[in-house]
Amino acid sequence: MDIKEIYSNVLLISIANGRNYYKHVREAEEETETYLADYKRHSANMYDDLPEGYSGLYFMESLARKVGSSIGEVCLLTKARKEEIILSLLKNINPIENAYCDYYDDSIEGQVEFKGMAQVFDLTDVNRVRQLFNTEESPDKIDISSFEVPYSVTCQRIIENKNAESIVSYTLYITPADNLLTRYTFDNYAVWTGNNGPIADYIDKVIDAHEKLQGIDTETPAGNGAADIYSIILLDAYRRRIICYEE
Repeated sequence: MDIKEIYSNVLLISIANGRNYYKHVREAEEETETYLADYKRHSANMYDDLPEGYSGLYFMESLARKVGSSIGEVCLLTKARKEEIILSLLKNINPIENAYCDYYDDSIEGQVEFKGMAQVFDLTDVNRVRQLFNTEESPDKIDISSFEVPYSVTCQRIIENKNAESIVSYTLYITPADNLLTRYTFDNYAVWTGNNGPIADYIDKVIDAHEKLQGIDTETPAGNGAADIYSIILLDAYRRRIICYEE
């Protein structure tokens, strides 16, 4: 297994469990550095060095635990579960324009890349949640944004002509926060690649929606606004998942 896949798995589990990945990465990193410093300080002699890669293993065990998981789940996350988590995150991108609110680039022939924002809610701090719901302030003064964990989602579609056949490939990246790159982590995660399926359909529908809203397709029926197109995306993805399970 590629080490990058393990990292993308723990990120997806963090999203599924509604955890603040950025915060837990910092905590796990500090915990790892503290452990290594203590070990070195109390090491009896020069032959007590830890095995190569142990620091990374310690970090991952700490991070997995903090996001409500385990090393076993992180290593054995199934393809179906990954897609389920990703589709759940994509449902939070509403309206559909948020899927390309950062940028949309189709300047390279055969390639489209766009980037938008999604978020989950971190409600794991029970005391903070209680304070929120027990407050006497009016609802419009409650800072819900303090519970939001933002994610930047980048999608790519590349069409290549090989042997007179068009090969379409899709990739979806998730970035948990700006400048997260540290000694122990990456700052950008390729969480899914493929040629078809619900996630590929989502990318296609966003591209279609962007083109229609730009007036490229003049045959868009009246009433098919952004919200309607977004609903179609989710419905198609849901239907495809049912078909897959029935087969």
